[in-house]
Amino acid sequence: MPLEKKVQAVARLSERLGKSTVTIAANFQGLSANAMSQLRRHLRGQGVEFRVVKNTLTRRAAEASGRANVGRLLEGPTGLAFGYGDPIEPIRTLTEYVRANRLPLRIRGALIGDRLIREEEVATVLALPSRRDLGARAIGQLASPLYRLTGTLNRPLIGLVQVLNAPVQALAQVLRQRVAQLEKAPGGSEQADS
Repeated sequence: MPLEKKVQAVARLSERLGKSTVTIAANFQGLSANAMSQLRRHLRGQGVEFRVVKNTLTRRAAEASGRANVGRLLEGPTGLAFGYGDPIEPIRTLTEYVRANRLPLRIRGALIGDRLIREEEVATVLALPSRRDLGARAIGQLASPLYRLTGTLNRPLIGLVQVLNAPVQALAQVLRQRVAQLEKAPGGSEQADS
């Protein structure tokens, strides 16, 4: 690769490393070209970019972008997946796709922010809830006291309505009983009128 192309490749990689919230390193050895294309297409649809990289150029780009830890994941044939949103979802997406399609791709680790996640720790990271789930839980926890307060404030009003409604219900019951008595009496309601 000519020097100018190397400089451009380092600049592009450095930009991707700087923008990404998660960078996943994987060994793609044994993956066919067709499987690689399908993997890239699937990941692109999920907002994840997958690139086959040269380790030396990637180390330079990592140092230039302040993400030198990525260099510790580079060994042998390497592909990097760059995620730009939720840092957990790209790892989950890649792992699930590899499992579902039984691909020979092996995740070596990831860099989330400046934190290096080793291959052994990836399963722990996958057990974490997504940002969306955490947001939903937080909203639920914030809303729960409000719902309880509403219920507590409504209880006395419901009790008051029941107390005020009791005499009306009792009067209605007495009137129904009186109507029933009058209908049972010989001569029906005409006798009651006279």
